[in-house]
Amino acid sequence: MFAILKKIFFYLLLAYAFIGFIVLPYLIKPKIIELVSQETDAKVEIETLYINPFLFKVKISDVVLSSLDDIELVRFKELCKFRKV
Repeated sequence: MFAILKKIFFYLLLAYAFIGFIVLPYLIKPKIIELVSQETDAKVEIETLYINPFLFKVKISDVVLSSLDDIELVRFKELCKFRKV
């Protein structure tokens, strides 16, 4: 019985890690780009969106906000780093 629970816990942990590290950034990055573009009437590029589900940490880096005429308005090396304390 304990071996089965241990196996279930392992696979749940594996699924949590896969969803947090791989799936969430893949789903969230285009949504952030879409929302910022709609709200600012500008183009936004995000190079990296990193989520660590174990440390509850989000890092967005290499962000460029450009006008519709491709004039760079703002550039951030690291826009935000959130961490649950």
